[in-house]
Amino acid sequence: MRVVPAVTVSGPPTTSKPSLRHHHHHHHHHRIYVDMTLLMHFIAFVYLAINVVAISAANGPDLAAVRANYPTLTKLTYASLALLHLGTIAFILCGSRCRWQRTRNDHRSSHPNATGNNHRLHSRNLASYSSASFARVAKHMQDYADEFYVVFNVVEIACQSHQAFAIFSTLPDARMAISYMAIVICYCFASPFVLYIRNAQTKTTLINLSDSIFSFTLSCGHPMVGFARSTLQYLLVNPNLAHDHTWATKNALMIRLLSVANPFDYVCKLAMHIGTYIAFHRLMQSLATHPQPTIQTCPTVEPNYKETPSSPQPMAHALLGLRPHCPPRSIHDIRPLLDYTCQCAYLEVNCATLHTSDPVSFLNVTEVGTHLFTLQISRCSIPQGLPSSALAPFTGLNKICILFSAMEAWDGPLPPSVTNIMVRFSNLQSIPHALQVNLPPKLVVLVLEGCIFDTIPPSIVSTWASIQKLHLMNVSLSAIPPTLASTLQLFDVDFRLNNLSGLPRDWISDAASLGNLKQVVLSGNPLRDSVVPWLLALRGVALDLTSTLVTTLPPTLPIKAMSKRMVVVDDTPSCMANQTSRPDCKVVCAPGCFHFMRGDFFCDLACFTRACDYDGGDCDTMELT
Repeated sequence: MRVVPAVTVSGPPTTSKPSLRHHHHHHHHHRIYVDMTLLMHFIAFVYLAINVVAISAANGPDLAAVRANYPTLTKLTYASLALLHLGTIAFILCGSRCRWQRTRNDHRSSHPNATGNNHRLHSRNLASYSSASFARVAKHMQDYADEFYVVFNVVEIACQSHQAFAIFSTLPDARMAISYMAIVICYCFASPFVLYIRNAQTKTTLINLSDSIFSFTLSCGHPMVGFARSTLQYLLVNPNLAHDHTWATKNALMIRLLSVANPFDYVCKLAMHIGTYIAFHRLMQSLATHPQPTIQTCPTVEPNYKETPSSPQPMAHALLGLRPHCPPRSIHDIRPLLDYTCQCAYLEVNCATLHTSDPVSFLNVTEVGTHLFTLQISRCSIPQGLPSSALAPFTGLNKICILFSAMEAWDGPLPPSVTNIMVRFSNLQSIPHALQVNLPPKLVVLVLEGCIFDTIPPSIVSTWASIQKLHLMNVSLSAIPPTLASTLQLFDVDFRLNNLSGLPRDWISDAASLGNLKQVVLSGNPLRDSVVPWLLALRGVALDLTSTLVTTLPPTLPIKAMSKRMVVVDDTPSCMANQTSRPDCKVVCAPGCFHFMRGDFFCDLACFTRACDYDGGDCDTMELT
């Protein structure tokens, strides 16, 4: 018997019509993708809005400390991007709602394809989003799709590579740096597997979805998660965290990373945010272009793996942390890519705990690197201060703190990168030479406390022109230079525990030169009612008059200023005469220890008593007895 082969009849392929259940299932997936895109739009809007508010609220010293260049341009750019995200959300929601109301009767009809009509209506809404908002852009993207995607990916990879190197070179938080790079690596290795999907519509949607999530996470999500916790802790729990050098160093470096450093950095950050928005649009466009599922299949495409920005060996070393450990006195350290040495960001040298009198030997660059950002020297003799040769290698040094020293002079010069200098409790008899000439051009914060110089020579005031936060506390100051207000653009001054019996006329009359002033502390000075700058308080400036000679408050002073403690008159004749009927008056636990000094992360000797709970633990690290 001969076997006759079966004859294959050629003809058009038969396709079965997708079932109602399949339509409903596909519509459900569409809705999830749209909701996810709207959520990412909203989070991006919140992130950009927070940046705008932070830049607007930041004062001069804050911006200078983090070296935030182009604040106005950055604020306008982020505000425009935030409004773009918000406008897109409103357009999608309002368009969908209006069309749903006009066709509500169709949804309630008993047509057998009601669910399919509902899905087609939803697709038309998405299509209207695309055609009404970005028709011209969409057409160009379709005409030059391959070229556009190549350029888009190149720009994305370049900007994210720049950001990755900046994170490793700036952030002292290893978890954030490694997690950022891990997201990039995960995306580069995982995304090609999407190309194995045979359904053309599903593949296109998932590619655009992964691009959207990737771009969103690295431009908004990751920095927002990393910075949100510490910011909320500062705003809602303890504002004094700004005085904690450990917390302040970490967050200053984080803000510096998020801020614009130079024109190239601005272009990269702008490209990242625009790329995120384009990725969102591509996702919405793919949902609108393919309204229904298709059973057509496409040939399996071999995945084209993207190369990671860095070679595997340095990346592995960086991620695994195979580098020498920094010494214990290094509180924060950073891990630049391709650098396997210790790079300390915050160095704390306490000569009492290290059993030495000379801290210079602990500034060896072979042990701590050259990326030092904050330097604290405490309980060291250093009668001639810190030599300039020891500080010169640290080209990025931002803050110098010298606490409880026997310093009698300091010749300088200081590194040009320094913006903040604090000298507390020393043997200085006059303003040192390092703070008189050749000051760093961006020096904005100067704190001197616990030394003796009763006057400030007029010649020095002109060299302090860049200073915006000036604290001269317990220095026996008998007079404020008349030209201080007109020469310096002051935001914050603290003249507590001095011998001031009067103030210059500019301070009493609230001169225009003091328009930037936000806080004035005059506690512990023999000031009487007639020389108190009440006009500053009426303007909303925080004014602390604790332990002064104030007897009467002006009748024009708002009650809220006292209840919210914008004006503080604790331990004054005004308070002591009405102590029981004045809930805004608080008792001082010891002379010279005011309400804001305990638990402020500054070790204050006046508060280091049992009655003041030993300064709330602020002196624990100093090991005072």
